[in-house]
Amino acid sequence: MSLAHRTTPLDHFYALTARVYPALAGGTVISDEQCICAEQDNSAVIQRLYDTLQNAHPEAGMPYWSVRTWSLLVWQPVFLTVLGVHGAGVVPPLLQMRQKLGHGFVAGYDLPEDAWYAGAEDHLVEVGARTLRELCDTLLAELREITLLKPLSAMRLVADSVLAAISRLHEIRPDIDQQRQLKLAWIWLRAMDLEGQSALMPLPLPDGRTPLALDRKGCCMHYRRHDGDLCATCPKQKDDVRFARMKEELSHNA
Repeated sequence: MSLAHRTTPLDHFYALTARVYPALAGGTVISDEQCICAEQDNSAVIQRLYDTLQNAHPEAGMPYWSVRTWSLLVWQPVFLTVLGVHGAGVVPPLLQMRQKLGHGFVAGYDLPEDAWYAGAEDHLVEVGARTLRELCDTLLAELREITLLKPLSAMRLVADSVLAAISRLHEIRPDIDQQRQLKLAWIWLRAMDLEGQSALMPLPLPDGRTPLALDRKGCCMHYRRHDGDLCATCPKQKDDVRFARMKEELSHNA
């Protein structure tokens, strides 16, 4: 095999993450003007993202602009960390990761070939959780220089994203069953000091299946847009309404 056709560990990681979530486009070329990275001052880039959302949805108000900006900043690091630990046996170098800013979204990333951390899975969870929390704290501090966003609200959304990633691990690890996912959910949230801020729960459906559903405490504020509505999992709803909508959604996704 020629050198041009050899697959590197980094190539393998990019392929693995894209298989679970195609928008996770690793190896993306990112200019400095588009780059979000923990090791640099991101204030101008974050301000540009916030302003784009504000201009696109002026009716939604600051709660939506703030929360949406935050969700876009952290969704890739969360998924990459969980998939890296349980799918590739590594913690990616999050603090050196470069994320690509698009027009009103963040998608695409690049990682260096060094500074990856490998080890036993239980230890990787601890290292990954600690590194991810450090990155989130850094990005949140920068965002809070631009707009108001309560740390509790922000971290509840991080907890939701972590558990959403865990709920998809079976796509690359068929050996991770529901009981293991529930255990991992508890382990990750504890390691990130986010215990009780989100949960996965078994939800019995009329067809006899019992998939895991996200039991959220945070709100993404999408309902504030003129074209928005409360998500099926939104905690602003009464539990009976929320559970009924979640069951309907999960039944349709079978």
